[in-house]
Amino acid sequence: MNILKQHWEKILLAAVVVIALIVVAISFTAGSEFGSFEKAKNADIIKDSSVLLGYKESIKFSESEAPDKLNPNPFLHEELQYCPKCKKLQPKYSRICPECGTTVDYNKDADGDGMDNKWEQKYSLDWTNPNDANEDADKDGITNLEEYKRTSNPKDPSDPNIILDDYTLLKVYRPSRPVMLMKCTKLSSGVNLQLKYKGRTQFKKEGQKVTDGNTPVYEIGTVAFKKIGKWNPMINSTQYLDKSEVTMTDIKTSAPFTLVIGETNYYDYVEAEIQAKEGETKPFIIRKNDEIDLPKYKEKAKVESLDENEKACIFDVKGRKYRVNAK
Repeated sequence: MNILKQHWEKILLAAVVVIALIVVAISFTAGSEFGSFEKAKNADIIKDSSVLLGYKESIKFSESEAPDKLNPNPFLHEELQYCPKCKKLQPKYSRICPECGTTVDYNKDADGDGMDNKWEQKYSLDWTNPNDANEDADKDGITNLEEYKRTSNPKDPSDPNIILDDYTLLKVYRPSRPVMLMKCTKLSSGVNLQLKYKGRTQFKKEGQKVTDGNTPVYEIGTVAFKKIGKWNPMINSTQYLDKSEVTMTDIKTSAPFTLVIGETNYYDYVEAEIQAKEGETKPFIIRKNDEIDLPKYKEKAKVESLDENEKACIFDVKGRKYRVNAK
């Protein structure tokens, strides 16, 4: 106690110093935390905030002008569409543009080029550009507007089928020679042949010629007598059919062929009968590699192939293929 009494002033001073130090320490610590908090609030030093980045991009986008060339497909924007007049973005399906006050109907023809928006959108045309009506997307000589009127595909050069603008394909077939072997008879003087040419009967022998008036058309070769057995359940027996044949030669083409009794003989090519829709109305015959005029397009169409089974013809116009089926 004597010590406390003797040194009470020093003890009090020391206590005051300790308390002062504690207060200073607390103040320093609190100030440091406060300073760090204020610094953290500065947006410029936030590096990895997706919210901030999105906000900055939104501001940048909203302040930029509409692009010179708009995306022709408004359905690529989930919530936005372009006004066809002022070209600014607006909420999707807006009836009135909030930017310029224009009444907007995206179900019709936004650019007034005569082609519906939905049709242009279907074929990836520019529904905000009226000039594309006179363009030819597939380079087939028909404008986009004409393709729209025809309901054809403006991106497919074979559609519409320009052959059908000028012609009707009537039939595709393999032509038969106008000669038929009717009967073969063995005689002491040789083999006698009964043939029918263009509906008229001619009696000939081996080595002679079938004539068209006075003009020879076919040369007769040799005869082979043949019979083919065929079971007939009606009489419970085999019946033998005369299938004798004779070799022939087409004098004009030197092409050989064979005539069988009672059977029509066909040429080795296919042909078609076609008719113009305007002007000359009489049908005419076309074969492979023949060409026909296309007056409306000032072009020629070449017959590339004829299919007698499918009854169809393939035409070529400057590398573009057009398939036409017989009527």
